Amino acid sequence: MTPEPAGRLEARLDDGTGPDRIGAIIFDEDLTSEDELARLRGAQDISVHISRMPLPTDASPAGLARTLDDLAAAASRLVPSAPLGAIAYGCTTGTLELGYEAVVAAIARGRPGATPVATPITGAVKAFAALGVSRISLLTPYAAPLNRLIVDHLALASVRTLNLAAFAVEREIDFARVSLPSLRDGALSAMHPEAEALFVSCTALRVGGLIDELETALGRPVVTSTQALWWEALQLAGRQPTARGGGRLLAP
Repeated sequence: MTPEPAGRLEARLDDGTGPDRIGAIIFDEDLTSEDELARLRGAQDISVHISRMPLPTDASPAGLARTLDDLAAAASRLVPSAPLGAIAYGCTTGTLELGYEAVVAAIARGRPGATPVATPITGAVKAFAALGVSRISLLTPYAAPLNRLIVDHLALASVRTLNLAAFAVEREIDFARVSLPSLRDGALSAMHPEAEALFVSCTALRVGGLIDELETALGRPVVTSTQALWWEALQLAGRQPTARGGGRLLAP
């Protein structure tokens, strides 16, 4: 028997997934960032919306131009009809290769408006300032040229790298496969006795669940790319940056 239609019910509308939303742009090969951002978000009343773009493989001028076009296209797909408190671009070295201003311009081209943009490296620099840190140890999965980009950029921000340790991983798509025991051992071996904090650079490294453990072992703050990205995005969105398991940087 077909039920009689009951008519259309009244529906009261609210902010949907709000009250606050963060957009995130990550690479199509990224196996880590969604889980790391979900861990940091926890039960907070803020939603995260993801758009993906191709993993860049060409650092020539033409290749960087294509990356900016891909970034603009990814931004255009970020919930176009809904406001965002901030947009997080999830690549540390990519921000430096493209230039922060170019990243912001590409995102604005794809999603017109004045949505503020967070990146791992701008977040890290601000995080070190907030923590009163000017001397760090650095742990990365990068080859020498990208490590130099990070070290030089931090030096311009008056953050000196006392020790650099880099995993021997040839392919970028394998960065997410660096094991948790390797990350633990790498963090401990990277730490210089005079460094005030450890920076684990690269959003692909699965270090988010180890932050509190490493801070206890090292006795100093640990800043990671994804943690710094989330911290800056929350600040730009007008939220208090806190997260369980987010280390001293995100402590309530």
